[in-house]
Amino acid sequence: MITHVSINRIEMSKQPYSQEVLEALAAALDCSPAELISVDPNSENEMLELLRRLPADKYRQAINFIKFLGEAN
Repeated sequence: MITHVSINRIEMSKQPYSQEVLEALAAALDCSPAELISVDPNSENEMLELLRRLPADKYRQAINFIKFLGEAN
């Protein structure tokens, strides 16, 4: 079992992760292990990367929601 403290330390690059931990986290988050390590959370392109990975129907929903948020101002 992995704790919240361990996850935080992994996220902060203070603790290494194993393939077993990576696969367990991916299963819990309903994504692939590659998705967890392929997107740089500090990147300005994070949103584009996330959108690119969505299936077509979810992509359209996300775009519509983002447009809605922009119009709400």
